[in-house]
Amino acid sequence: MIWHLKLLRCVIFSLCFFSFFALAEENPFDPKEANQQLDKLSIKLSIAQPNAQSLQEAATLLLDFQNKAKDCVKDTEKQIEDLKLQLPQETSNTPLTKDQQYLKEKRSTIEARLAECKLFVLRSEEAIQAFTKTAKDLSTSAIFKKGPNFWDQV
Repeated sequence: MIWHLKLLRCVIFSLCFFSFFALAEENPFDPKEANQQLDKLSIKLSIAQPNAQSLQEAATLLLDFQNKAKDCVKDTEKQIEDLKLQLPQETSNTPLTKDQQYLKEKRSTIEARLAECKLFVLRSEEAIQAFTKTAKDLSTSAIFKKGPNFWDQV
């Protein structure tokens, strides 16, 4: 009877491990790297005199990263829900088994990733709005820039 429980624990642990591995392969978005790239892009655009086209290109690039970050949020939320189903309700009287402790630690890791992905979504949204607004302002000022008087040219 005890070997049945050990086998069941082993199967649950294996399924959990392989599902995390598969999800990690499906969603290679790295929120830390994306945040670093956003910082570099913001610094680069603040130092240089950007034109409307470069700001629009930056906004488009950020939009692609933001979509990946939104996928990351969905995937990690699903992982957390799956883990909640596998973990029993915590009570102060019952000590956690090694498998339960592992799942709890894994959930903490995934929750940290979820927070990073959500943070990137918020930061990128602010940056996209700022880049788009600045690009529109630059385009508007270029259109309405006072040029030479027409009558003086004739």
